[in-house]
Amino acid sequence: MISQKGTSAAITGGSNSYPLIDRYMAVANSSMTYNVTISQETDNPDGLSKSFKSLTTSAKTPSGSENYIIRTRLEEQDIRRVGFGTSGCKKTTLTFWVKSNKTGTYSVMIAINSFSINLLTTYTISAQNTWEKKTISIPEYTTSYTHPSDIAAGLTFDWHLSSGPDDIVSPHSWQTSATNARAATGQVNILDAVNNYWQITNVQYEVGEVSTSFEHRSAGDELARCQRYYYRMQNGSSGSYWVGHTSSYGGNNNIMMIHLPVCMRDNPTLGTSSTASHFQLWGNATVENMSSLPTLRSSVGINPSVVAIDINHNITTGHTRILRFGNQAYLEFIAEL
Repeated sequence: MISQKGTSAAITGGSNSYPLIDRYMAVANSSMTYNVTISQETDNPDGLSKSFKSLTTSAKTPSGSENYIIRTRLEEQDIRRVGFGTSGCKKTTLTFWVKSNKTGTYSVMIAINSFSINLLTTYTISAQNTWEKKTISIPEYTTSYTHPSDIAAGLTFDWHLSSGPDDIVSPHSWQTSATNARAATGQVNILDAVNNYWQITNVQYEVGEVSTSFEHRSAGDELARCQRYYYRMQNGSSGSYWVGHTSSYGGNNNIMMIHLPVCMRDNPTLGTSSTASHFQLWGNATVENMSSLPTLRSSVGINPSVVAIDINHNITTGHTRILRFGNQAYLEFIAEL
């Protein structure tokens, strides 16, 4: 439902990972070159929400250990009640809806604790261009292991879409292995022809052996949950976006505090658009384009709720300016898993 970075992105070449739809990303290993467009679509099996789509734009046959995957992760503290690594571990169920023009066998790898413990299973797309519901039963894992911190990745889901021959293995239940990109025998290559596509939506992971109806949450609830991992302040296609006040404490040294809309998972890093002049300072009835990009003040004033931004611009000591975005300028705060 939420895609703060936009609704479509073309991936060309050897990008290892590309996040677009919040909490989901396209992933490839370092040697893999692939050409796809990933997008948020309004197409959904019940017509009530949206979906994630991967569209092949250039044909590719993977070799060796090349892989193309769609991935999402859950925090350790959010899956703690499952009881992984204890005698009281519960069975769980993964449910999702999927659609593709290419029928056949597809793989899902589920991993605990940074892939050191994983299982590999399959599902089948039976009909072209038709939404199908898939339910995967996940057995208990009762062998003790060292759990990561509460805010680290506790559970990873990988939907494989293309795999080289070195990474094709038989499906297996839980095993201890450092390998983190394995597809099952018979895995479809969604990249083998232009305009092949794969879509997924209504993903639900729950405790128990029964797949329940998908829980539709409000847009506001979903947005707040996504902003825990990523938050973007961005101007639109025209006009300007007013961000906040900066205060000067000498020369080019200016600071601006930004209160984030929700407490993030961890102290965020900062990303910006690439053109410094798109960031502007307004004051004394004038607008000045910045000559360098805003940066994160990492030494002080940063926590999951409030961050300090350094503005490198000559302003009289003690004076203030208003930072605003022009054109397609943005600031992004990143605390992804």
